[in-house]
Amino acid sequence: MKKLISLFIILFISSNSYAVNDKLFCGIRSGLEYKKEVDHFRNDKTKHCALSCMIAVECPDAEAYILGYLKELWDLVSPGDADSQDIAANNDGIRMSQMISPDQIVSGCIESCLEIYPSR
Repeated sequence: MKKLISLFIILFISSNSYAVNDKLFCGIRSGLEYKKEVDHFRNDKTKHCALSCMIAVECPDAEAYILGYLKELWDLVSPGDADSQDIAANNDGIRMSQMISPDQIVSGCIESCLEIYPSR
């Protein structure tokens, strides 16, 4: 099962559609760039919310949704901890991204997500 899901992820990302790959690369790049900004939070939902928000400010919302689902799918087949509430936190962050200006991406997303998911 793990191999099948991993193969699906690889096929999805390596799709021959330039538009899909271009968008996913934006989300992956943003996620990797901003991950360090959320790693210190103790509340996992704060991390999910803020990182999804940051990705959605820079990239189309669809990318943030796709990456959130792929992350949880990965957690199902790896030692990670898959949690449907992580998807809810991702969705909250993506919704909040609509109110964040690109020049306030880190502080705006973090502050907005801390209101919903205080870091304990």
